[in-house]
Amino acid sequence: MSKRKLFIKNTLYNTGFKLVNQMIALFILPLFVKNLGAELYGIWVISGIVIGYLGIMDLGFTQGAMKFISEAISQKDNTKFNRVFSTSTAFFFLVGTAICLIILLLNERILSQLKIAPADFETARMLLIVSALFSPLFWTSRITDITFQGALLFKPYSILSGLRTLGRSLSMLYMVYFGYDIVTIAIVSNFIHLILWMPSVYILKKSFPSLLLSLRSIDINMIKEMAPFSLGVFYASLASMLALQLDNLIIGVAISMSAVTAYVVSSKLFYIGYQYMGLLSGVLQPTSYRAFAEKDTNAIEMLMEKGTKYMAMLYIPVGYIGIIVSPMFIELWMGEAFLQYAFWSQAFLLLFVITSGFGMPINLVFNSGRTKPPNVVKTISIILNLILSISLVKYYGIGGPIIGTLAAGLLGVITFPYFCGLMNFKWPHYFLIVAKIISVNLPAAFCFYWLQSVLTPSLQNLIILMAAMMLVFFGTLYVTMFTSDEKRDVSILLSQLRSAN
Repeated sequence: MSKRKLFIKNTLYNTGFKLVNQMIALFILPLFVKNLGAELYGIWVISGIVIGYLGIMDLGFTQGAMKFISEAISQKDNTKFNRVFSTSTAFFFLVGTAICLIILLLNERILSQLKIAPADFETARMLLIVSALFSPLFWTSRITDITFQGALLFKPYSILSGLRTLGRSLSMLYMVYFGYDIVTIAIVSNFIHLILWMPSVYILKKSFPSLLLSLRSIDINMIKEMAPFSLGVFYASLASMLALQLDNLIIGVAISMSAVTAYVVSSKLFYIGYQYMGLLSGVLQPTSYRAFAEKDTNAIEMLMEKGTKYMAMLYIPVGYIGIIVSPMFIELWMGEAFLQYAFWSQAFLLLFVITSGFGMPINLVFNSGRTKPPNVVKTISIILNLILSISLVKYYGIGGPIIGTLAAGLLGVITFPYFCGLMNFKWPHYFLIVAKIISVNLPAAFCFYWLQSVLTPSLQNLIILMAAMMLVFFGTLYVTMFTSDEKRDVSILLSQLRSAN
């Protein structure tokens, strides 16, 4: 299979079960708020964020392991493959154990920094403890997904990870619907996730018969070898976590747990879109690792050209659609009480329109091993976001951190020419591509925005409106922006969809 077909196939598989899981997640949130309350949902969100922040203790070795596994497979070096696999597995177990101990020792001190109602404090504490106890197993289980991704085996990765998430989401939906308490929901859903992870071990061993997990293969020198790149990833991961989750923490400290729930509602459409952008990035990253390992300049140039264009063509229309449907979607999804947050939802989605397509050069610079320049920019972005968010939250409520996130996101556009230069790409060419994609659908976006304002909110109207916008936006891009070569890519994608069925 050609690299081009493999990239398209992997992108398709990487979207596997995600749409179904996102739909289930949409049902969970309003049920959660209705049956258990906005305060408890805010606690659920904050608990996940606390565990997520402690995840930085991997020091970037998640991506480091993926990169070195990709290189070992590319070089057909089974000894190195086993060393990376065994060393990484042991390292992840230690990270999970350390997180468990930190939470067990400091859970009360951590939660005391947040505005949690006294009646819910013990529930929040138990929720953190449950997450802590599962951490060693969850962290160790990461190695299977990392290996599948590093090997570019996105079909088993997508199916197996999708089934895990689907099982966990369905169990949560069932338990929330029948009013189980939040701690029981956490315990049961985590157990289901672990049970559904077990087939991954069997499939991985079947895919790599020579793969061996052993104490003899654990090598401290491998940690040292992976450290320079991994520590760069660590810093970038910390910056990304701050950029994405800082808002929730600021709101949780400055306002309330209910305000965290309001923020989740206003940002939901944005994060659905962001996750799908991550799915494409999830294929680009290991593919670029392989290209840099093989010093394949043609593949790197293809990633820049296609990645920039496809990212923009996929997510700029998503931004337009999200901005237009936000009021109707939030009213139907959560009720009129949450309609006041539609404006902030639209402001969030503006990021897709302004910034989509401009992230490829900074990612390629990072994946090539030059982690310092991207990390400097991310640091500036975090500082800007932090200053604006804290300064504005007292004036605009949940909108303050959203304004901070918008301002920080613009740095990606401003630094686009610089990172193109580092990769010897001509930035005006790519800038013009993105600008054309933004402008070609702008007139239709204004027309649909007016249409949304006069339509009666109903599920039928929402579905018809979204279908019409997708047809117009993506159809216009296909006619005006696609080359004959790219139309063949669409044919490949459709053939993959048919073979998947």
